[in-house]
Amino acid sequence: MAAPPTLRGDMLERLAGLEEEYQHVADRMNDPAVLSDQRALRETGRRLKELEPIVAAFREYRAALDDLGAAKELGMKDEAAESEATIARLEDELRVLLLPRDPNDDK
Repeated sequence: MAAPPTLRGDMLERLAGLEEEYQHVADRMNDPAVLSDQRALRETGRRLKELEPIVAAFREYRAALDDLGAAKELGMKDEAAESEATIARLEDELRVLLLPRDPNDDK
């Protein structure tokens, strides 16, 4: 079987913070004040779009960790190996997604 999850605690905290921010930004998209202000709506929508792939990968990562735990508990070696492979792929994906953005990307 593959190695156990390797994301550090500080990275997990950062991902949890980004997930919380995502929820806050998504809630703002329904705020009448934001909806009536084109600039605020554009900025809020842009931030939501930036956070979506990170949050989606993080949620998938947590689900894979849960699946791994259940598979190990039930002695399902093939499923555990599959979950470990998914976890490794998502860890790599999350590391890339968390790299600082190039400010010229939006230009």
